[in-house]
Formats: sequence, C-alpha cells, structure tokens
Amino acid sequence: MPQYFFILGREPELSVAEIWQVSHNINFHFTSTELTKSYWLIESKASLSDNLHNLLAGTIKMGEVVGIVENNQEDIAVFIEKYLPKKQRLYFGFSWYPPSFSDKLRDFGGQGGHKPKWLNKLGLQLKHQLAGEHKVRFVVSKDEVLSSVTVQKNHLLPPIGWEFVFLPKEDKVYIGRTLLIQPFADFCARDFTRPGREARVGMLPLKLARLMVNLAGGGNIKSLLDPFCGVGTILQEAALLGVSEIYGADKDEASLARSKMNWQWLLKKYPQVASSAKFFLSDIKDLSNKLSNKKFEAIVTEPYLGPALTSRETSQKLEQIMNELTFLYRDWLKALPYLLSRGGKVVMVWPAWRQGEDIYLLPLLEAAISRGFVITNPLPDFIPADWLSERGTMFYERPNQHLLREIVVLTLS
Repeated sequence: MPQYFFILGREPELSVAEIWQVSHNINFHFTSTELTKSYWLIESKASLSDNLHNLLAGTIKMGEVVGIVENNQEDIAVFIEKYLPKKQRLYFGFSWYPPSFSDKLRDFGGQGGHKPKWLNKLGLQLKHQLAGEHKVRFVVSKDEVLSSVTVQKNHLLPPIGWEFVFLPKEDKVYIGRTLLIQPFADFCARDFTRPGREARVGMLPLKLARLMVNLAGGGNIKSLLDPFCGVGTILQEAALLGVSEIYGADKDEASLARSKMNWQWLLKKYPQVASSAKFFLSDIKDLSNKLSNKKFEAIVTEPYLGPALTSRETSQKLEQIMNELTFLYRDWLKALPYLLSRGGKVVMVWPAWRQGEDIYLLPLLEAAISRGFVITNPLPDFIPADWLSERGTMFYERPNQHLLREIVVLTLS
C-alpha cells in the first residue's frame, strides 16, 4: 500500500488534529504507521490530492515515501544515486526532519539528530555526476530543511523537481519526495491585501482561523457563527472552506465595518465562493434575541484576549488581568448555549500567559461544564494523552510572545 508523509507545523498537536478532522470530512481514509512531533507517516489506498492539500492550514509539506534505508551515509548515498532520474533536466534538494524538536522555536535535536554534514556534500557530488547535456541544479540551505518558499521558487516539486525529505527514526531513515507544499502565497495575499485590516498586536492569524474552522467540521458545516468577528478572518476562511451560511457579530462598529468590507473583497477575489453572510452589531449577550433564537451547528471565535503586554508586568498586574478576563469569559460562556444546536461545536480561543516555564490559564472549565459543554478531544484516540494539556486543550504559541492562545473544543451535550 502506498505510504505518505505529512510535515507538521510548529504546533504538531494542532496539525494532527486538523489532518484527522479534514481527512474524515473528505473521506480520505488512511492508517497511521509512524507519528512523531515532526512528521506523520500514513498508508492509504487513495492518493494525496490537491483537495486535501488546499484545505489544510497547519501542514507544511505532503509527499510520498519512496524508500527506507539504514541511517548511514553509504546506504543513503546508494539509494539517492539510484533513485534520481538520469538524462533529463533536474532540480533537487535535501531536507532533514528529526522526530522531535527541543523546543517551540523549532531547534532541531533529540532522536534523529541534526542534518548530517555529509548530506550536502553528497548532493554536490551527485550534481557533478549527473551534469551533462541537461541542466542539473542542487539547491542548498543553511537550515536543516528547505522552506516551502525555497521549494517552490527553485522548482523542487514535480514534474522536474525533487525535494528529498529524510525522516530518521532510530537506526532507519524514511526517504520521501515532496509532492505538495502549503499554499503560502495564497495565505499571504489573502492576509495582507484585504482592505480592512487591524494593525494591532495579537490579531488572529489567518492560518489559525482556518485550522479552527476545520476543527469545527470545515466544509461539512452548514451554519457557522463568530460572535466576536472583528475583521472577519474566521468568516472569510469558513466561506473558502465551503460553509454555506455564515453569521458574524461584533459590538464594535468599526470592526464590523471592516468585516463587511473584507467580505465584499473576498467575493470579488474568489468568485467561486457561494456562501451567504449576515452581519450584526451586537454584544454576545443580546445576540440570541437579535437572531430570533437561531441555532448554529458551530461557533468559531476568538474573543478579546486582554490588553497588550510588555513582559514586565508584576504578578499582581497579571492576576488583575486574569480576574477581569475570567469574569468576561464566564459571562460569554453563559450566552453560547442559546446560540448553538444540541451536539454543536464551539472552537474558541482562551487567553493564557507564559512566565518562564509556567503557563497561567483562566479557570473556565467549571463555567463551561455548568452550561452543558464537554471538552472534546480533537485528536485520534491512539495519540498519547500528553499531546494535550491536562484539561484536554491545545496551545498556539508564537516564539518570544508572552500571550498564548489556548484552543478549546467544546461540544454542547
């Protein structure tokens, strides 16, 4: 059976949860064969498709496993030399992904180790051996891996390109060929060219917005609400994923105006969008009445995360911020059941803070449970429990930032 690989993003828990959910949504069936915090190997009778690739936001690369050899220079060199096509124009490069990373900044380490120093020398040797009547180029990088930008700009995708991905595991190395990369150009264009942006620290990242919609069900959702829609990032990604009925609300008039502006821009830029959208200027506590008690299949949202931090806050100041936000979020959680269908999902960001090795969380679980919600594990059941936090959630954390986003998936029982 064909074997494939996914290169996971900076937060592997989120990447795996999204792949699992989206694969079920589109009936892409597979068997997991090897899972690490860096890559996921699977077997499937079905081929990797552009459909799967275009839906995902948290996966960096996808491809086919072309071989497995002993983890040593000689065996790897023999395999690559035999596998590379001869007598044709050729572009190739190497990326080395160990199974684990030493921290969230993606320093490479742990089992599998750093990229061997001889690997690039091997590439240069092969380039000279293959050079003849046809153009041969070996693409190198100072980093352990070639970025998606480097892969695309240097034509390392099929049909003429070959990015060999090395996935070490103990004394073996899986060798893959990259077939698809994250559509970074489309994400960037959508993020930076939409007219209604908020130039503020902490704005919801576009790829995270898409990932959250996917965790709620993606294109299988018929109706979705974002009661804190801001500039409409979640609404726009939901439309591109195929959610048919979209509602956005915000109590800030300027933010709602930007959201409407961005929606019109989206319809012009992506004429294939067939979703309808409605917008409401409303506080969440009044929203159910304004919507005539309408119920939604999913609520996906990032509420207010608190004031911008300088990292110099005293513990007393942080405690004050947390107390104020706890009061607000408990109030908002009370409103959610009136907006959600029974069995519906809420995918929500709760703010969290890192101080050294400690992470401070808002005490919201009891409030959620008291409103009829259960914490839902979005990961497949074979994933170890320590991939999630102690209360069954996941985190999105940017390097060197004080504020974390706790990604919470709730189901209304």
